[in-house]
Amino acid sequence: MTNSDDGFDLMADIVRSVAAHYDWGILEPKVYDRHEPSPVTFDRLVGSYGNPDDDLRVVRIDDALFLVGPGGEREALTPVSQDVFLVAESNILYDFLENDDGLISWLRVTLPSGANNDYPRR
Repeated sequence: MTNSDDGFDLMADIVRSVAAHYDWGILEPKVYDRHEPSPVTFDRLVGSYGNPDDDLRVVRIDDALFLVGPGGEREALTPVSQDVFLVAESNILYDFLENDDGLISWLRVTLPSGANNDYPRR
């Protein structure tokens, strides 16, 4: 039995452990290679996403991007493709989505369980 706070993440961990034991390849963890995007890419991703009550800010410090959560905590974003970043400590993916004009207008946050949320750019 789990609670609603971290229950889905715990269930996903259990399923991945069973899959690893029985060699179910479809559930193997994805391994990412570090990508080196240009500094211009970083500049187009910087901004606020979400709503005022659940604000996620992406900031650039030197040649790195960081996610600043509602509580002010800062996490390093590791680039794994041109517009997709990973917080390695939590295995959460951050995918910056373009609109039809090629501008970043959404931030998709994908949890290790596969559940995701989309945050509009403000």
